[in-house]
Amino acid sequence: MRISTKRWLPLLGAALVAALAPPLAADCDREDRALYGMAHLERTGPNLLYEIDPETGEASLIGSTGTSVLRISAMAFSDEDVMYAVGSRDDAAETHLLVTIDLETAQPTEVGPTGLESFFGIFPQRRVMPDMTFSEDGELFAYTFPGGGLATIDLETGAGTQRIPPGFPGTGFHNGGGLAFSPDGVLYHGGDSGNQPGQGSAGLQALDPEDSEVLFELPLLFPPGFGLDPRPNTMDFHPRTGRLHSLFKANFMEQATWFGTIDPVTGVATVVGQTAEGMSALAWGREEEDEEDRGRRRRRCRPR
Repeated sequence: MRISTKRWLPLLGAALVAALAPPLAADCDREDRALYGMAHLERTGPNLLYEIDPETGEASLIGSTGTSVLRISAMAFSDEDVMYAVGSRDDAAETHLLVTIDLETAQPTEVGPTGLESFFGIFPQRRVMPDMTFSEDGELFAYTFPGGGLATIDLETGAGTQRIPPGFPGTGFHNGGGLAFSPDGVLYHGGDSGNQPGQGSAGLQALDPEDSEVLFELPLLFPPGFGLDPRPNTMDFHPRTGRLHSLFKANFMEQATWFGTIDPVTGVATVVGQTAEGMSALAWGREEEDEEDRGRRRRRCRPR
């Protein structure tokens, strides 16, 4: 484990303030935004877009993306109310793509190739962006293999640019790859350090967005008996409540997927319930109430 002190103290302080705030009402995560998940069960099969109930993990099917874009592995919702995702084109080269997703029909629209095929680093045969997230200023970050570090993605062209960490290769998390900016600007990365079932251990890191350097790290604490190889697969903070939501895998390479939350201060992973099989991407969507309703809910849900 590598630890940098250049920014970890203020980041940890911000996380502690959030953790010590009074709990919010139970329904504050769900009533102003919809939580979306994307699943795929077969390498050449369609992706399935779901809406997820954050209180139970239950998934309601919205629709199929078809097979023009396969193996969608990550989603992120922009401030311009656009859901972006990454997957692979159904061609001989399996060209890796940035796409947008219609949240009513699940249909993807291609933006452009990410260039993931030309990325370099550890595990060169493993070409995937397991998760992505928007920064406060609207820049799209992804966690990527090969490389085991961050990349940024151009929203106009889809092109990705690696941000290689000091002491490359990689951050040390080889499975999973959850990535999420907190509302106060901390970039968290969750995963598992092992390459085979039961070899590694799950943890949560804060990364420097400029170069993927690990600023601090803590182990993730899953419920007793929750699988041989538990890890977060994808993560997203609710933009107002600050809760870190995640999809979990309990065992290596299995399709069963669980929904829950992670405490970024203590590392405690809370499993809420099982969700749709093969779920690989998670993101909060748009606000759905009018301004008057949002104002009332902010007052009721705001920590005091």
